[in-house]
Amino acid sequence: MKKDILSKLQKTISDAKGIAIDDITYNTSFSQLSLDSLDLVELVVMVKKEYQVSLKPEDLVHFNNIEDVCNCIERASNI
Repeated sequence: MKKDILSKLQKTISDAKGIAIDDITYNTSFSQLSLDSLDLVELVVMVKKEYQVSLKPEDLVHFNNIEDVCNCIERASNI
């Protein structure tokens, strides 16, 4: 379910960057989050662990926002 994916992404990003969960929405872009390469690696690890979806940190640059990541995970894991 897309909402569950968003919740896990919000928690991971919030923990890594100290950003309030409510400030991380489907429309939030990675540039708004100021994610560095280590943050992207953490995000990729969480996605692989939680959803068995293989992404590379460099794959994330092709996504415009958090919703794009949620959609990718949803498609790849058939949730």
